Amino acid sequence: LFDKYSETYDQHLLSSLDYTVPEKISHLINEKYGKTGTIGRVLDLGCGTGLCGVEIKDRCSELIGIDLSKQMLIKAKQKSAYTHLENIEITEYLRKSKSMFDIMIAADVLIYVGKLDKLFLYCSRKIRSGGCFIFSIETTETKNFQVNKTGRFSHNKKYIEDLAKKTLWHINSKEETEIRKENGFPVRGFLFSLIKN
Repeated sequence: LFDKYSETYDQHLLSSLDYTVPEKISHLINEKYGKTGTIGRVLDLGCGTGLCGVEIKDRCSELIGIDLSKQMLIKAKQKSAYTHLENIEITEYLRKSKSMFDIMIAADVLIYVGKLDKLFLYCSRKIRSGGCFIFSIETTETKNFQVNKTGRFSHNKKYIEDLAKKTLWHINSKEETEIRKENGFPVRGFLFSLIKN
């Protein structure tokens, strides 16, 4: 799907869907680390075409992007934002990687993952103490998570809070926000910033 979507992805998200999550993630990073100076080694989980990377590239000592779609990674490479790009599934990368990171970001990625236990645990193991995990979710008020008619997952805010505590994260901030528009209507969600205990 995303290989085919890669050619029109940026234009569709930014123009038609009013997608602003990369800017919001950059803003959260600025709030925690200030607007100048390095933010260290950063891992962009499900980096896509690199929209988040462009926002923060000048402040990273190293910026790694991983994604399942080879064509999306080709588009990301053209932006010259990343130190390294790798075509790999997220949890597989986190299990195999020997690197430690200062920040991890996942913009509109968890909506393609249902149960998040392993992801939160693996992220916790690969981030330095005091490091930050920033991500967006679409929300549901019913179950821990559910698959929607769109094929994407939404997650309950309480599920995220409980899972963060279980996997040794402190919730630094949680901001209700509009993730994007869909058929002209806003998709509501949350932007979380977790700190490694």
